[in-house]
Amino acid sequence: PMQAFPLLGASAAAAVVSWLVVRFYAFPRFVILPALTATDAYWATYAFVPPRHMLAGYALYLVPLAVLWLLNLRWLLQLTSKLRSAVRQAASPTLLHAGTLALGLVVLAAVAYVETLAA
Repeated sequence: PMQAFPLLGASAAAAVVSWLVVRFYAFPRFVILPALTATDAYWATYAFVPPRHMLAGYALYLVPLAVLWLLNLRWLLQLTSKLRSAVRQAASPTLLHAGTLALGLVVLAAVAYVETLAA
């Protein structure tokens, strides 16, 4: 099992990076935030609909997005706890902290890249 550890570690690290960038940065930034802020077109298009019906429809749109985001948070915490327990047994604390720092830098670089794509 330990022969496959570098590949397993790289795969888990890639999963954590993609999870953080896509689900915790890009999803709220490009899906939830515009749904909260860019509502002028909805209100103009559906001006004939009573406001309470618009708000109910809007809630039916936003609440599942928020629930999905919270579920992603829970799943990420589960993934990182399993990853941390597996790595803690095989790596020294110094190596663990260095890996966490490297992972954080990769996440920051990926977020910066996503922002350049969005511009």
